[in-house]
Amino acid sequence: MKYTGTVTQWNADKGFGFIRQDNGRGKIFFHISNVINRQTFEGVGQSVRFKTGVDRQGRPCATHVGLPGEKTSSQKQQRTGIFSTVLAIAFLLFLAAATATHRLPLELLLLYATLSLMTFIAYALDKSAAKNNRWRTKESTLHLFALLGGWPGAVFAQQLLRHKSRKSEFRVAFWMTVILNLCVFVWFQSDKGASYQDMFISKFHQFTSDVQRQLR
Repeated sequence: MKYTGTVTQWNADKGFGFIRQDNGRGKIFFHISNVINRQTFEGVGQSVRFKTGVDRQGRPCATHVGLPGEKTSSQKQQRTGIFSTVLAIAFLLFLAAATATHRLPLELLLLYATLSLMTFIAYALDKSAAKNNRWRTKESTLHLFALLGGWPGAVFAQQLLRHKSRKSEFRVAFWMTVILNLCVFVWFQSDKGASYQDMFISKFHQFTSDVQRQLR
């Protein structure tokens, strides 16, 4: 449930203050870490909307503090998550349709499917490692998987596993890998890029053959 109020005290040096609640329940503490958009936060006298919760000491505090009508971070993440999921599904369906009509080689669909599965597993292992304080997978490795073609699997992992879906720096880098991969994919369909696509598929065949030999 969301409440409204006015910031009556603010300590910029220590990053905390108090909000006078419009419901007549007095003042409530809040910390700068609970402010949604710090760029629009002005301090004393500002009208805000917020939710209530407790801090690490179990004391009541205001959370998700923002301007009236401002989207919360969770709402923004949900919209971004829907867009990325729709994009990944649409791309895979396009690959499947193009393969079925012989416009794209089957190996290309298998390549994206295999890399997506590998990427999903890499995300799952990294999340498990984070929970159990084990050795983590480097973010650069996850980005490399996405760049090579595993980005649909990364999208599904981010949404289904709720992993790497909030860190803004990671998200920016991830979307750069998606854009680069799609640009290369489009270039592969040109006359000049077709030969490179064949070479890439040949390397993929060699990789899968090596994996099968190791599993025997």
